[in-house]
Amino acid sequence: MRAKTIYWDKVYESNGENSLSTGKVLLWALLIISVFLVVYVRHLCVREGYAISRLASDLNEMEIQYQLMQEKQSEMRDTASLYKMGENMGLVLPDMNRTFNVQ
Repeated sequence: MRAKTIYWDKVYESNGENSLSTGKVLLWALLIISVFLVVYVRHLCVREGYAISRLASDLNEMEIQYQLMQEKQSEMRDTASLYKMGENMGLVLPDMNRTFNVQ
């Protein structure tokens, strides 16, 4: 009977040591996974930051182009510039004595 008790005590001790080392392994694995996840999330944040910066610069460029197009449109609608463009093309204003209103 005494031999069985000693045997069970040794089995319990060896299982306790295994569970202790298993616990250490699990803690180390959890620590390594945590560090990896922190590094990965930081990498994703930096990548998204660069994407946001690139989009902001594209937006600024598009705003500049939009303003240039608005200026060009207002210049094209100006009557003085229309007369000047017509003269460059060889067009002349009709004589007021030669115009007729048809009803």
